[in-house]
Amino acid sequence: MSTIDFPISVSYQGELLIGKINLVNNYLVATLTSPFVGQKSIHYGWAASVCGVHVLDYEGNFTEDAIGTARSLLIKIYQQAQPEYKAREKEKKLKELRKKIEEVENE
Repeated sequence: MSTIDFPISVSYQGELLIGKINLVNNYLVATLTSPFVGQKSIHYGWAASVCGVHVLDYEGNFTEDAIGTARSLLIKIYQQAQPEYKAREKEKKLKELRKKIEEVENE
């Protein structure tokens, strides 16, 4: 079973996180599309259903619980991607600085 991508967003530490969610074989899949790209999922199985926790309502729409969980997953994706992104940006700036220094030295 797979549902159509459902757009979702959440604000976290002044940053707007934009993504989408869908359901694939009882897995709620959250995909962060901006400002970084990443994906996490969580399984909603029989035990969740018995406890009254559902991903979809009777009309096939995502439940508030599913949307809240997906927003939490977007934040987790962002938290994990942020240090890697900052490290890449720092390395990029260092390379640009080294190139400028080489250009000045070669003049």
